[in-house]
Amino acid sequence: MRVTKGCARCRHRHARCVVPVGASSCSRCARLGRPCHLEPRFHFKPVRHIYQQCGNAPARFDLVWDEQQVWVGVTRPHICEPQAYFGTEVPRRALEEPMLLKALLALAARHDAILTNGSECEASTFHGECLQLLIVALNQPEENYDDNLLTTVVVLRFYEELERTTDRKCHLLGSNRLLNLMSRSASSGGLAEAVSWQFLRQAIYSSIAQYEPIQLDLRNYERSSVFHRDDDAARANAIIFFCACILQLCCAVPGYAIDRKSWQRLTDCVEEWHCNKPRSWQPLRYQPPGLSADQPFPELWIISPPAVVGLQYYHASKIFLTLSDAPSQRMTDYETSQARLIAEKTIAGHLVVAIGLSLSNDSVQNSYYIASHLLQRFGYCLQQPAEQQGALRFLSRVEKKLGWRTSWTGRDLERQWRDRANLSSGAN
Repeated sequence: MRVTKGCARCRHRHARCVVPVGASSCSRCARLGRPCHLEPRFHFKPVRHIYQQCGNAPARFDLVWDEQQVWVGVTRPHICEPQAYFGTEVPRRALEEPMLLKALLALAARHDAILTNGSECEASTFHGECLQLLIVALNQPEENYDDNLLTTVVVLRFYEELERTTDRKCHLLGSNRLLNLMSRSASSGGLAEAVSWQFLRQAIYSSIAQYEPIQLDLRNYERSSVFHRDDDAARANAIIFFCACILQLCCAVPGYAIDRKSWQRLTDCVEEWHCNKPRSWQPLRYQPPGLSADQPFPELWIISPPAVVGLQYYHASKIFLTLSDAPSQRMTDYETSQARLIAEKTIAGHLVVAIGLSLSNDSVQNSYYIASHLLQRFGYCLQQPAEQQGALRFLSRVEKKLGWRTSWTGRDLERQWRDRANLSSGAN
């Protein structure tokens, strides 16, 4: 293990690099107004063997793993967070904060139990121990709440999302309240801001699946440096924010009777974002879908992981903009029916691209979540048999790779497709 010190610019200039606690840039870069590229402090090398004292002489032990050894592939929540706090800072803090450590152990144990079809007793034990510490922390005065508490609650939301049956949303509601209380977290920089943006994505997942508005105060995010930076992660977070605003607006009003001025403003923001995306976000390879060749989804190779996620949220935003575009009152019944069919076809087109982005960029496992939630809600719009079978294979792939249970979603979609086919054919 080698420890690196300083940001890229300070190391290049052989200058002393000082990073204030909780800051996302060093003092020199902040003073000069330049982007600061801080690398993770630790670089790990693969270890093939170790030496231990055996009697009076050192003995070499080769590290050979059993073929039955279980390795858990953990997704990276920091795709849209360039400082990778979840990969560096969170594990370091867990060694010092028992509450956060118990939350991480509970999440890891549940994930392992799902992938190995094992018992969740160990996960439940860690979860219970974490809750005991969490209750004590929440009983403190609100001014004592810190980013360790916030991180713990968001990690517990990850744990909750992996429930075997239904989503009880206990930690979702707790995270909502905590983030609304800690209003500066979303724009404070450092770990707190990274955690806040991670939870915003979790809130979007729940809103899509539960047909409920986002309960977060999104005004707290408007002060974030995301809207003043020009990196890929910032661009991705910007469209994530616009998507959250759309969900908050359209899900809060019954029947999608949206205020047209607010709706047009969001539509313009989404289109401006899409028009201004950099050329580096263009696919290195694009292959259109071919239903006859059993390739129902397009192939889009994207070089930047944040770009994959950002483009998916763009298509998610377009889906809700399409769905919430109320037909004119002057339209006839036939025209209204046709508009609905056109809207479903448009939604299916965006959904197909979102799934294609996931399948084409397999290493960006975070992209599977938003695509799966969109498929859960709008999969009924897929009318082609090849698309339907491809969607079922995609859901099976998600469950196998991530441990997120999607088999029930597949069963619901099969029922919806069957019912719609029966209605179209006039069957009873």
